[in-house]
Amino acid sequence: MFAEVRRLKADHSQECLANDQLWSDSSEKANGITRERSTGTLCHTIGISGEDGRWEEYFSMREDSDALLTSSLYKTIFTTH
Repeated sequence: MFAEVRRLKADHSQECLANDQLWSDSSEKANGITRERSTGTLCHTIGISGEDGRWEEYFSMREDSDALLTSSLYKTIFTTH
């Protein structure tokens, strides 16, 4: 899965959103939801942190990103049996 996260960022960097493209929708009671600023589209934030707690990878992708939806990461996490 770690390699898949790195592959997503390397192969689909144009679909990885920078912090200035995002906003936190705090209308939910329990948690802020990351959304793309221009469209309000829900985003998934993906990250890998090292043993020292620093982020090795950290980015967000729109929930409707084809790159995300067809990735083995997405299929592993969101597939129900």
